[in-house]
Amino acid sequence: DTLPSAAMTQLTREIRAGGGTEQFWASVARRGTPLVEPAGPGQVVLTFLARGARTNVRLFGGPSGDHEWLERLGDTDVWFKSFLVPDDTRLSYKLAPDVPDLPRVGT
Repeated sequence: DTLPSAAMTQLTREIRAGGGTEQFWASVARRGTPLVEPAGPGQVVLTFLARGARTNVRLFGGPSGDHEWLERLGDTDVWFKSFLVPDDTRLSYKLAPDVPDLPRVGT
């Protein structure tokens, strides 16, 4: 499996080999989020990250213009979503962990 993010691809390999996530999160604490990785001329991969959610994480204000769900990396404490974007992209976003699935009313 190859993910758009080299960092997430590497972490996936480490997890499959029996590793943990502590070193990854220590690196994230130093680098900041979202992760920004080069992807080619004029492009980067933005990877939004969340830690510790139990059931889901929702991204509001992401590059797609939609409210995206982050994916959980196996059974780890890592939730992520990657996007290929122009390297001059700027945005404001919010992450919402454990968003309840509420029934729709009036539909």
